[in-house]
Amino acid sequence: MSAAGIDGINAWLWSSLNSKKAQFASLCVHVRDVAEAHVKALQQDVPSGTAFLLSGPSFGWDDVVNFVKSEYEGKIDVDLIGPFSEPPVADTSKAERLLGMTWRSMEEIVGDVLDQQLDFKKSSL
Repeated sequence: MSAAGIDGINAWLWSSLNSKKAQFASLCVHVRDVAEAHVKALQQDVPSGTAFLLSGPSFGWDDVVNFVKSEYEGKIDVDLIGPFSEPPVADTSKAERLLGMTWRSMEEIVGDVLDQQLDFKKSSL
């Protein structure tokens, strides 16, 4: 895999930071939370076919921009500018109640994607 080869939500995040306008609403979930939910659903007494909405914490693009500028200064340029719309909020109470889910933070979600991208870029040099 290369930095240019990412797709899906990771690519949308990366392209949003390099654009003037966000490419998607700031609602996402860490892949490890999704994997954990699948394992917990198999271990719990969950009726077959039960659906869960999996989403990380609600955060705004202003939070993402501030995080990237403070934690990745000199490594990642951010072209994204506001004003930003209010972040959406997903009702994940069912997954929290039945599976005991807790969600990784915005900093971990965004940071893991950016660290991966930086590693890809470094290894392609």
